[in-house]
Amino acid sequence: MDHLAHQTRAGLPGASDEGAAWAPMGAAAAELAVIPGGQVERRQQREGTRLQQTVRIRRRDGSVWTALARQLALPADPGEADRATAQASHVLDLLARAVGAADTARQARGAMLEWDQSPPPWAARYG
Repeated sequence: MDHLAHQTRAGLPGASDEGAAWAPMGAAAAELAVIPGGQVERRQQREGTRLQQTVRIRRRDGSVWTALARQLALPADPGEADRATAQASHVLDLLARAVGAADTARQARGAMLEWDQSPPPWAARYG
C-alpha cells in the first residue's frame, strides 16, 4: 500500500488525512495517534501571546519519550497571532507524523536484527 500515491496540498480539494488516525484526547488541543509500538501524542496550548507545543511517544511498556517541547512567543496583533498559531500547528502535525514513522521504522529494524528464526528461503540466494 503506497501512502504517498495520492498527495495533495493541504487545504485544496481532495486533500485528506487518510493515513493519519488522530483521535482527540481530553483537551481540544491534544491528540493521539496509534502506532505499532504505542501512541504519538501531540499537544498545543495557547495562552495569550504564548504558545506551548509538545510531541511525545507513549510506548506500551509505559515509557514516555518527549520528541519536542517548545514555547513560542506570538505577535501582539491577534490576526498575526492566529496566523502564526496555524503555521506552528501545521509544523507540529508534520513533526508528530515524522516521529511516529521514525519510531515505527526503529521498531521494525529492531525486530529484523533480533531475528532468532532460521533464515528465510530467499537468504541463500540473495544473501
